[in-house]
Amino acid sequence: MWITQKDPKAAAEHFRRAVQIQGKHHQHITTIIYTLGGIYNKLGYPEQEQSLYEQAVQQGVFLDVQQRPLLLLRSITPSVPFPKEKKTLSALQLAFDRLEAGCKAIQEELLGLTGPTLYQDNEQLEASGHWRQIVLMRNGAKSVENWVKYTKTVDVIEPIVEKLAKNMPKASVELSIMEPGTHVRPHCGPSNHRLRIHLGLVIPEGAEMRVANETTGWEECKVMVFDDSFEHEVFHNGTKRRVVLMLDVWHPALDENEKQYVRQYFRWTPHSVMTPKVPH
Repeated sequence: MWITQKDPKAAAEHFRRAVQIQGKHHQHITTIIYTLGGIYNKLGYPEQEQSLYEQAVQQGVFLDVQQRPLLLLRSITPSVPFPKEKKTLSALQLAFDRLEAGCKAIQEELLGLTGPTLYQDNEQLEASGHWRQIVLMRNGAKSVENWVKYTKTVDVIEPIVEKLAKNMPKASVELSIMEPGTHVRPHCGPSNHRLRIHLGLVIPEGAEMRVANETTGWEECKVMVFDDSFEHEVFHNGTKRRVVLMLDVWHPALDENEKQYVRQYFRWTPHSVMTPKVPH
């Protein structure tokens, strides 16, 4: 919404009144709180933001102050920042095996090229520093240019996408490039219908990620899986560039009816081409 960027203080007041007027049973209350919380975050109003989330939990809008997606599927239990259940991890074994086995090939291809197409942080999540992406897929739509350009990487990820992320809204495959001194402010993903897998490609000292109340780092050519509907932020206090491959998959706990509900919620239809954007 344009007002959140042009005049965030006015936007905050607008959404604050909307929360008071609409009440917890309004169909758009989650969207209103999600948006208002993001505005408070960008304005640097932590007390107002925390109070908003605590009130939302008391009203039953969210289950946890640390997990605040637009769409919360309550059928997913247990809901944890870092899934450790054997059933969940076994369902994702294809992704783990292919990514770790193909890591060297991905490193050689993506890190050896000059002048790749980079996209800026279009969600304005940078509190400081520089964070860019090479986008292979976004919102379930492939970047045809990069899908053809990075053939070795696509050879590794395509079977994963086809089996674990097919027809999935909000599904991304991106190379996340973070420069030293970068801080990505706390935020929550849009839904818990997905799990996010990271593959460490270039992992210097000083780079860490907090998810809810757990802080961790990455290992080169090792995968990490987490639920990004929980609040998370990234700190890079090192001296060298950090690079991670990011890939989203359906949460294994969902059945086909629930997946269809997610597509309807986000008004998503199958498509194969990512909307062109001006690269940065």
